[in-house]
Amino acid sequence: MGSDSTKAITILEYTSMKILSMKSHTFLNRGEPYTENAILNWVKFYNVWNAFSKEQCKEFIFDDISMNTYNDFISFCDSLQFRQSTKCLYITILKAVMSYAFTDGTSNNRLFTSRNFRSHLSYRDNTKIYLTHIEINKIEQLNLKNKSTLDKVRDVFLIGCYTGLRVSDYSTLTIQDIETIEMNGNKYQIIRKKQKKTGNEVIIPILNNKILAILKKWGGMLPKTGLSTINDRIKTICYLAGITDTIKKYDNIGGIDKIEVTTKDRMVSSHTARRSCITNLYLDGKLDIVQIMSISGHKTEQAFFKYLCYSSEECAKRIIENLKVDCHVSYLQ
Repeated sequence: MGSDSTKAITILEYTSMKILSMKSHTFLNRGEPYTENAILNWVKFYNVWNAFSKEQCKEFIFDDISMNTYNDFISFCDSLQFRQSTKCLYITILKAVMSYAFTDGTSNNRLFTSRNFRSHLSYRDNTKIYLTHIEINKIEQLNLKNKSTLDKVRDVFLIGCYTGLRVSDYSTLTIQDIETIEMNGNKYQIIRKKQKKTGNEVIIPILNNKILAILKKWGGMLPKTGLSTINDRIKTICYLAGITDTIKKYDNIGGIDKIEVTTKDRMVSSHTARRSCITNLYLDGKLDIVQIMSISGHKTEQAFFKYLCYSSEECAKRIIENLKVDCHVSYLQ
């Protein structure tokens, strides 16, 4: 990079080039094209960074990025009342922009490697939810118009609940992903799927025959449903199924911790399916952590435990059930 900063590429210019390369598939993510959602997030970052630059009256080049810039950008996001998750997303993309620029020689700034340049900002975790076996059964039993949009979304979402795959993988499951293996003279079916996000392969034993029934219903290939459609319609489906318990939702908006009272149906998204499968397998207690991680594709226990959504109260109830505690209220009266 030259010493004359007027000739140096700006953060905005570099980000714009990366976005164009993503759209043309000349810039790939682990050998795969970037998803529409990923590109949209980069476009959002571009727009926010553009607004930040105007507010600072400065066209930032890579040499300008310091911890002061980092803190000023976070303060700017707070002024726009962004949620903590949104701020983390934008810092993650800023780190990625700096990393790519360093790798290709555009920048010499290594600040993105600093422990203080964090993309995971500390705050009280937003409430994570999962659907219990009973709630999943309610969705299964819901009477929906055959082959309607709600019916399509319900079936695609259930595949995620049964397999623990990410939405990018469970929404594209086909009969071609299912193989038969032989063990002790018996034949069993498994799912063999290359994960779109990581590129790693997972092998998942089919533990629920409803997977095959759903694939057969749709001719061996799940109906195409966009991510936004799943996230929108699954809330309606959960409402119709009566999954409407009151939930306290913890968040940080504009740098201030807040509590919002909402209902469970409003919090369900496409990602809830994966969380539900992993949490239910863990709570069932039939598989150990290593076995569940082989299904989920997690490589570390730290990443795995972030997917467990049960509350402290649920944990206490499990302890009472498992240890068959005989000290109920009547003993105390």
